[in-house]
Amino acid sequence: MSIVLEIDTKKTLHEPKEIKVNGKLFRVKPITLRNLEAIQTLWQDAQAGSAAAIRKMITSILDGPIDILIDLEIDRLNEVITAAVSRAASPDAKEKNESGPAEEKLPS
Repeated sequence: MSIVLEIDTKKTLHEPKEIKVNGKLFRVKPITLRNLEAIQTLWQDAQAGSAAAIRKMITSILDGPIDILIDLEIDRLNEVITAAVSRAASPDAKEKNESGPAEEKLPS
C-alpha cells in the first residue's frame, strides 16, 4: 500500500492570515469543516437580523481586539468577515504557486 498524502496537523507551512483594522492586527483563526458549518449557521442568523450571531461569528474567526470591530459600520464589518472566511478557505493569487523565472518565455 502506498501513502498518497500524509498530514501532520501540528505543523504548518502556511503563514497565518491577518487583517488590519485601524492599525490593529487580527489573526484569522484556522477554519475547519466544523467551524465552517457553525459560521454558515451564524451567517444565516445574522442575515435574519441577529446581532449576537454577528458578534459570535467574529469571535469564532478572529483573534485580536474584537471590541474595535464593534464600532465599525455594518458594511465594513461584513468586509472583514468575508475577507477572513474567504482567505482562510482559499488563498488569493499571490499565495498560489505562480510562474517563476524558469517559466519565462524565451526570445523568438
